[in-house]
Parts: sequence; C-alpha cells; structure tokens
Amino acid sequence: MRVFISRTLTENSPLWQIKERWPSAEIRAQSLIDIQALAFSPPTDCDILFFYSRNGVRCFFENLPLDYKLPALAAIGAGTAEEIAKYTQNIDFIGNGEPQQTAKDFVQVATGKKVGFICGKNSLNSVRKAIESAENQPLAEKNQIIALDFEVYSNQGLKADFAADNNILILTSPMNVTAYFESFSSKNITEIIDFVVVIGNSTAKSLHRYYQGETYIATQASEAGLFEAFLLGIAESQQAEIIPKK
Repeated sequence: MRVFISRTLTENSPLWQIKERWPSAEIRAQSLIDIQALAFSPPTDCDILFFYSRNGVRCFFENLPLDYKLPALAAIGAGTAEEIAKYTQNIDFIGNGEPQQTAKDFVQVATGKKVGFICGKNSLNSVRKAIESAENQPLAEKNQIIALDFEVYSNQGLKADFAADNNILILTSPMNVTAYFESFSSKNITEIIDFVVVIGNSTAKSLHRYYQGETYIATQASEAGLFEAFLLGIAESQQAEIIPKK
C-alpha cells in the first residue's frame, strides 16, 4: 500500500493511524503547494474575519502587530478552526467545510456585517462567491453583507519530485489535485490508483477532471474526516476484491 497525502502531517495527526494499522504501508505526506506569506495591512474596520484554510490562519496570525484587536472570527471547517485555536480560543463560527452549505449558514450570523475573507492570491474564494451567487444573492442583499478579500499569502502548485507509484491518494485542496496530476501528465497513473480520498466537494470537482474512479469525500473537512473516508475506501476495496498493492 503506497499512500500519498498532500500535506505535511503533525505528530498527532489522525492520518498516522494508517501506518499504525498497516505497518507495511508506505506514506508520503507532502504538500504540492508553495506558500509564501505576503505583506498585508490587517483590516481595521471588519466585523468578522473569515478563514478558508490553515495556511491563511498561519500567515495572518504570524504577521499581525502585537496590538491588533481581533474582531469576531469564522472558519470554513473544523480543520481551519483547529489552526485558529493555536492562536486564540475565540472562534465565533465554524462551518461544515463545504462552501455552499457554509455560505448559507454563515450569512445567517453575518447579518449587516462587514466580512474580511482571509485568502491566498490564487484561492478560489469559494464561500464569498457562494454568498454572491445567483442562488444566495437575495439572502446576501437582505442581510447587507459587505465582503472584502484580504490576500495574506501567495500559493502556486509545485511539480512532484517523487515516483508516480502511489495507489491511494488523499488530496486536500483543488490546487494539490492539479499539481499532482499535472506532474505526471505524461504517464497513465490512473491505472494504478485504487481509490482517492478528498477533503470536500470542491476538491472532488477538480479531481474528476483527471480521474473518474472510486472517490471518497470526507464527511468533515478535517484529518479525522479524511481518515474515516480512507477506512471506508479500504473496506469497500476489500469487498470488491481490490486489494491495495503491497
């Protein structure tokens, strides 16, 4: 079993349980995105700051003036909230990790507010765009949400520097999907993949441009959710007599 995970894992990551349960498994945990913090002026007139990712959280908090007074804070999902908790325990909203549902839930608490969306230079800005979509626009107008994007880091895909021999992929963002498959565009890597686990629907949508095989979407946008989806993939693979490669 050769598993690629598109992020660096901390020592206590739930995803290390893969190695605990399958000691012979080969795990490569490596982001395929280059993150560079950008100089920025922290918003001073926002009622709420909304964070899309762990990277945004880190680049924002690690470059804040000491005397900056935080407004209310919101996170797209549990993983991002977990990162915010390293800097402050005051988190006012946590979405379910899915942009469409999170947008619908968030506008309910952001009535009449000015919201700063903390993002990367090449981010999808999925929640802000979902709020402004045709479906949600009447609700956004009714609640008078003023949305502003604040870019705190640049993000671009990297070329994979390892062999294309992974038979299980755990992919954590649309950009990581693109970087992985474009790195091996000259090889037919889909034939060796047993299944792919993705962190949400946006990542699944990007994946389906390259791969139409078995895909498992985490029920929560966190590493615990990814591990649960991985276990489901293993169980269904075994039931279908698709044994992960040794």
